[in-house]
Amino acid sequence: MRYPTRNGLIISPYELGYLEPTEQQFNTRRRVTTHHGYWTGTSYHSNRLHSIFRNLVTNTYPLLVEEHQELHEDYSAPPKPNDFLMQDVIEEYLATNGVIDCIYEKRTRQTHQITPDQWQNIRGGYGLQAMVSARESQLSI
Repeated sequence: MRYPTRNGLIISPYELGYLEPTEQQFNTRRRVTTHHGYWTGTSYHSNRLHSIFRNLVTNTYPLLVEEHQELHEDYSAPPKPNDFLMQDVIEEYLATNGVIDCIYEKRTRQTHQITPDQWQNIRGGYGLQAMVSARESQLSI
């Protein structure tokens, strides 16, 4: 069965009954892994926008190894959101937090930050402003 979504975005695995690991479980080697809510990874490495969206801390979830395996056995990947929705999610996170936090290291959940200036360069490099302008033009017709 396909992983459930709401308005094009995934539902947290915790909302589906998977458990958040305890501190003790976190501290036990190889007990917890990071689930990327949007998988497979190769589907999101075609450009930086997709990679940032997939690795955004709000789109990753620590899960017990067994539950992580079970989730992938029970569900197929959710539909990939369109670029407009990905951009909206990233920019909402940036507006709320002042920087974009992305998971850099799955095991330790270390993050790296993308500043507003860096985001503007990334956004401009993919013509996202042009995409937004085109979308706004379509909406006003």
